[in-house]
Amino acid sequence: MQYIFFDLDGTLIDTKGDIEEVLKYTMESLGFSAKPIPNSLLGASLRDIVTCLYPFIIKEKQEAILQIFRSTYDSKDYLLSYLYPGVYETITFLSNHGYKMFVVTMKPALPTRRILDQKGILNLFITSYSPDSWQGAKLGKAEIIKRVMIEFNISPDDAVYVGDQLTDICAAREAGIKSITARYGYGNPDDFIKITPITEIFAPRDLLEILDIGASLI
Repeated sequence: MQYIFFDLDGTLIDTKGDIEEVLKYTMESLGFSAKPIPNSLLGASLRDIVTCLYPFIIKEKQEAILQIFRSTYDSKDYLLSYLYPGVYETITFLSNHGYKMFVVTMKPALPTRRILDQKGILNLFITSYSPDSWQGAKLGKAEIIKRVMIEFNISPDDAVYVGDQLTDICAAREAGIKSITARYGYGNPDDFIKITPITEIFAPRDLLEILDIGASLI
């Protein structure tokens, strides 16, 4: 197995602080009370987050929320987002040992690349993909994985997706590849009972043991 697809939020980086800060600013600037974001929504699209937290808001106001949030979030310095302990060492080790890695996330392309760059790991991935990575298309995660596999001629047997949410497991299965669940992320443990068996890691470096390349080396 030489190709690894990584989720971003809750798998590589804990982005909750910046997302909640910007959503709080956005909602209060429009006269609404800020609400905490449940972990189960982190990693979902911004539209889905807003719809779940504020189902009463009309479409026109929702579009204003999305616009303010995106313009603010896209220009942040992401000081409230952090690499999970062991992520940098693990993906550096994988890169040095010939693994080809991609980021596949529901976060838009611009902030995804800025966060990866700001955290010093952008150059460890072949590239990153988001729903808006292809002009004129808004793809779901499974569709993104399938398209990347076609573009890079990747066999399903030679790829795995690493993510923290039930939706990540489902996307990987829909795309026809294996999945590894990052249990240190935002996922609800009760969700994983519904879709057993799963392969789990409880720290980023556990990935090396699953790939059988020696976690003790980092």
